[in-house]
Amino acid sequence: MTKRTYSKSFELMVEERLFFAICKRILSTFEGNGKKPISLILYIARVLDRPIAYFARKLLTRNVSVDRQTVIFIPYQGTYACNPRAIADELLRRRLPYRLIWTTTKEVDYSLYPQGLEIVKRGTFRFYEALAQAKIIIENSQMLERKKTSKRSGQILIQTWHGSLGIKFLDGRMNPNNKGNQLVRRCSRETDFCISNSTFETDVYHTSYWPGVSILQYGHPRNDIFLSNSDNQHMQIESNVRCFLNIPPDTRIALYAPTHNDREHEHLFQLDYAGVRRALTKRFGGMWIIAVRLHSRLQKFEDRWLMDVPPFVYNVTQYADIQDLMIAAEVGFTDYSSWIFDFLLLKRPGFIVADEEAIYTEKRSFYYPLESTPFPISRDSSELIRNIENFDQEAYLLKVAEFLEEKGCIEDGHASERVVDKIRELTR
Repeated sequence: MTKRTYSKSFELMVEERLFFAICKRILSTFEGNGKKPISLILYIARVLDRPIAYFARKLLTRNVSVDRQTVIFIPYQGTYACNPRAIADELLRRRLPYRLIWTTTKEVDYSLYPQGLEIVKRGTFRFYEALAQAKIIIENSQMLERKKTSKRSGQILIQTWHGSLGIKFLDGRMNPNNKGNQLVRRCSRETDFCISNSTFETDVYHTSYWPGVSILQYGHPRNDIFLSNSDNQHMQIESNVRCFLNIPPDTRIALYAPTHNDREHEHLFQLDYAGVRRALTKRFGGMWIIAVRLHSRLQKFEDRWLMDVPPFVYNVTQYADIQDLMIAAEVGFTDYSSWIFDFLLLKRPGFIVADEEAIYTEKRSFYYPLESTPFPISRDSSELIRNIENFDQEAYLLKVAEFLEEKGCIEDGHASERVVDKIRELTR
């Protein structure tokens, strides 16, 4: 098939930056006279670019056919992570004849991605062209819906989400205003299938962004690795994490990964790192490091927040996939982040530090009480230290089993296979 070529101006229109580029070039000619580009003019140019880009993308789709063998992955992280990663890995493992397009948020080192993937930066002309071609679109957030980008006739959007049995209300239920309702309508209209791992999560989907959407209770592909019988695979992941941290094989890892607070003034609850480390050694033995991973929305604070931490505290905010960190970690701490509900599938000790619970409950609220989770709950570092020292593994495992049964969890390590089987069915 002959590849269609487009003018540079048309590509700029599609990328939503034609007028901006023109105005910036014109204004730059005045810089030699000491005059700076006028921000208002550039702002107006950006505003004008939006409707122009909308129609340019419509024109682009008229010249591009949907290809049933093309799958595009749009993870909100922009890195090789989460459910999209697990699905892509399964497609590559089976060597199926699909064109697999992985989208990123910035320029990346291609060597960090497996062979068989095309890497495309979002917002570029190549991205919109590939998006128009794909038969299957796989998301784990609502990036397309928030950008008001509609799928084409014949395309299928599979929503895999990035939470799991999470306690926090999703935004669709949290924000009943008109803007929130518009997003709910777009999500329901654009999404063909949601991947769920439990009856609880299915109910959450239907009462938040995706009322009426078909739910596939397959389990979460990203969690298959936790239930894998491949010790070699786990050992390789642990080795990769330890190499990233540059720590010896016998050093034990505790993962501290809080969520964002949905408030104007974000903060990081500073654990008594030294006290927590001593408690870990006292209860579980060995030498420990504490790996801290900030939520993606809080990455801009990492240098400031983690500047003066002790030398045994490591910043892993930039590590690509938190599932790998969970494999390497023997203990986990969070406030209200949903990753801890993936972590419990490993049957390893998990702890909740309920920082400013009253404020968080007022701003976001929970689907169920903190006390109904299997995790020991602390309000401060002193209580966390006591909970670590008094941790009862046998009682914890009983609570984990009861919790998973109550939520109707169906994780069994084969979710990726089911999703790929569904993709094959949809692309015949």
